[in-house]
Amino acid sequence: MGRRPKEQNITLKYNGSLDGAKTIFLHYGIGDNWESVADAKMRKLKYCYKTEVTIPTGVDMNFCFRDADGNWDNNYGNNYTYNSVNQETPVYEW
Repeated sequence: MGRRPKEQNITLKYNGSLDGAKTIFLHYGIGDNWESVADAKMRKLKYCYKTEVTIPTGVDMNFCFRDADGNWDNNYGNNYTYNSVNQETPVYEW
């Protein structure tokens, strides 16, 4: 049996309240305390925005979305969470 990789690639697709913005960013941090905060620019596709990020295996990720004008989609202040333990496929849609 192979060893578990130290990192995992995650693809996120977004089609939420910021839809229609020229540019959308995924704003994310690792763990409950938002460690290693970063932004990833999302690509505009026909029906959604899409980006890929790499995070350590076995950790959770908190995230939200923002546009270039400073508008946010943070799940009504609750943010969004990726739980690495309960996920089987690395593609997620919001």
